[in-house]
Amino acid sequence: MTGLLGSRVFRWTGNAAGDGPAGTLPLKDGAWFYLVRLAGLKSIATLRTHVVQPALGLLADQDVEVAFVKAPNVMRFLQQQNAFVLEE
Repeated sequence: MTGLLGSRVFRWTGNAAGDGPAGTLPLKDGAWFYLVRLAGLKSIATLRTHVVQPALGLLADQDVEVAFVKAPNVMRFLQQQNAFVLEE
């Protein structure tokens, strides 16, 4: 089972085998991911801004949306029933 935190972070939350731990753990103890548009990664600086800094913010328990303020190329999603839809 996958849940959406904020509009950008997917997190495994289910009880099914292979889907991560049941319940909610702090992000530093769980399994999660976010998607970055590859076209937006044009230099080491943008890699740092879009990948490294948000991940460090999330690991430090920063609010999900705050962690991505300076990362416009991180994709945003909406959850509609059992599906995730890319927000344009």
